[in-house]
Amino acid sequence: MDYAIDHIILLVPDLPAYVTEFEQGSGVTPKYGGMQPNAKVANALVDLGNGAYLEILGPSPGDEVGPMTERLRALPEPTVAWFALQSFDLDDNVKRLEAAGLEHSGVLRTNWESSERGLIDYSGLVAVNHGWGDQMPFYIDWHETPHPSSTSPGGITLSEFTVYHPDAENLGVVYGQLGVNVEVKVSETAGYDLVLETPKGELSFSSRSNEPVFYIDTDDLAGGQQ
Repeated sequence: MDYAIDHIILLVPDLPAYVTEFEQGSGVTPKYGGMQPNAKVANALVDLGNGAYLEILGPSPGDEVGPMTERLRALPEPTVAWFALQSFDLDDNVKRLEAAGLEHSGVLRTNWESSERGLIDYSGLVAVNHGWGDQMPFYIDWHETPHPSSTSPGGITLSEFTVYHPDAENLGVVYGQLGVNVEVKVSETAGYDLVLETPKGELSFSSRSNEPVFYIDTDDLAGGQQ
């Protein structure tokens, strides 16, 4: 069984400024999604069709500082950093991870109130200590919460999403074990290519880094990672 992409995370150094830039470049205005309580980051969302969405993630406005704040503010450009897979059976995903020899966070359930979206209730499952960096996706189950793609602005479709890694062959094997149906290509530097079809034409992102860009702490995940 392959799992569909739930969402793709695009990190930006200044969320309000980039929302304006994205609107100008695409013709679609991302919808502000709220602030994640523990991580002190904020996001804006865009529907990508087929039950997927783009999460544009930046530092929380104002003076609040979290574990990712400094790293986000230092980004030279928008950076594709991570992606999630839709799951309706996280217990099965736990078995897949363990069968692939991967450690994991365990299923982490989160409940928090967003002024923009109301009650948000979901569970996540993250592989840890694996050495694949940001190219190892996580699983998410939204339970009864309306899926963010259904409440986000539309008009954009996901045209291309490609993972790059120096050891693409073995990463592809792991993807097969985990039900990840995403193309993996070899590259000296790990990263992603993302192409979106928008009302104003193609919008492309190409991100490469052999150092993990996305900081994840399972305590933050349990306390409000969206």
